[in-house]
Amino acid sequence: MTGGLALAETAANAAVQEVLDRLVAEGREIGVQVAAWLGERQIVDCWAGLADPASGRLVDGDTLFNVYSVSKAVTATCVHMQVERGHIDYDAPLAEYWPEFAAAGKADVTVRHVLSHTSGVLRMPPDVTPELMADWDWMCRRIAEMPPAYPAGSRSSYQSMTFGWLLGEIVRRTDPKQRPFGQFVREELAEPLGASDLWLGIADAV
Repeated sequence: MTGGLALAETAANAAVQEVLDRLVAEGREIGVQVAAWLGERQIVDCWAGLADPASGRLVDGDTLFNVYSVSKAVTATCVHMQVERGHIDYDAPLAEYWPEFAAAGKADVTVRHVLSHTSGVLRMPPDVTPELMADWDWMCRRIAEMPPAYPAGSRSSYQSMTFGWLLGEIVRRTDPKQRPFGQFVREELAEPLGASDLWLGIADAV
């Protein structure tokens, strides 16, 4: 690494840290982390604020954060792995792997429709609660029962709230070991990559 590049990285890290400290001081963030990579080199690693306001525990470089839709890329990667292994076909209906999903006019929804956000299955069950959202089987059962918002392939609409269950369930059902989806992610993706802090469904101890 050249001296100039090292100085630029130090300056970038300091600038990001200054912004994070200001956001926390202004009350616009409670706790936050930012990491940035240039190729295989980490050039920013900053954090500020509280991980737990009740106890006063501070954020650090190992604090776990919910990454929301980043998990869609993780989920899609697992589908691609199952396609590569010959367990899933992009143009097959989800109901080929998950027969119950064909209910209420969804028999023609394909894996490709879901991956491209054109399935029409984008709404959460109307009776969902935070507790029920954590119940994988309940969520899959209710999503399978619901009608689509529009015919598959007729328009695009971001499946912000259903993507993980739609694809995670077919990964689970096509897994020869029939593992829960979070376990599949951990054993097939996170552990081989050394991503020990990637969780889809987190243990109480963690």
